[in-house]
Amino acid sequence: MTSLRSLGRGATGDEVIELQSALIILGYNYGAIDGIFGVKTTSAVIQFQQDNGLFSDGIVGPITWAYLQRLIAFRKIYFIRPGDTLYKIALTFGIRLSELLSANAGIDPYELRVGQMIQLPKHDFPATLADSKRLIKDMAGRIVSVPCTIKTAFASSPVGSIMLYALCPDKMIGWNSAPRATKRKYILPKYQALPALGGWYAERTGNIEQILKLQPDVIIGMGDITPLKISNADNIQQQLGIPVVLVDAPVMKMDKACEFMGVLLGEETRAQELADYCRNTIADVAARAAMIPKEKLVRVYYAEGSKGLHTEPDG
Repeated sequence: MTSLRSLGRGATGDEVIELQSALIILGYNYGAIDGIFGVKTTSAVIQFQQDNGLFSDGIVGPITWAYLQRLIAFRKIYFIRPGDTLYKIALTFGIRLSELLSANAGIDPYELRVGQMIQLPKHDFPATLADSKRLIKDMAGRIVSVPCTIKTAFASSPVGSIMLYALCPDKMIGWNSAPRATKRKYILPKYQALPALGGWYAERTGNIEQILKLQPDVIIGMGDITPLKISNADNIQQQLGIPVVLVDAPVMKMDKACEFMGVLLGEETRAQELADYCRNTIADVAARAAMIPKEKLVRVYYAEGSKGLHTEPDG
């Protein structure tokens, strides 16, 4: 499955056939494979999204495609595409033609259909999901190739490190700076000693040598998304050879950031707990603030730095 084109109700063609075939293999049999994205296919997609903790809008975008890839990866499945022959497939995957024929006894090699599923015989495919890749669309709209199972991660800024710690501390390879004594009481002892690796925020840069030595599966850039940050992410990814995923994280939409991180890191249950907390807390604060008379509202200066002379550019 290689398609990245978003599909929705009304779409037609080979990519819809590929989608329908995958859904049927995964147990979502809502009708015939006809290449038409209609009501039944929409229902199947929504059910698949709900079952896998995805936003259930019935649209097959990059994240839904990635999840389909992730689940199909276990099954050693291939879907016939236009122009395919068994000989060509055998060459592509380094399989003996005789092995491919044996694995698909009963299939007429001269009557292959687009969207038809065939079995690939056992050979040196990735032994586990952790060894294979998936394509995702990050929150800046960039397409990034990441491991299907992410075991380790590094956040390029403190806000991302805090999110990682709350979501999946066992996957962290380090902090941006060593936690101060005032912060250690909020961090479990086993994570306090993680190395300080710097990061790409303010005027700082990451400790490239140490990061490459620890080799995280992914680097997460969390915060406001700007053209400069997109450019920096592309440069870091190219320089280190490690995928960089951007996560948009304005305070009022932190719940969406949590949900995205959950899908990315395979931590959907914990991410949903954090998303619900963010959503409920923001709603509670907004409701309380709405009760304050306008004349009693106060303006606040957000101070940063040892002398409080630094602040955020906006807000």
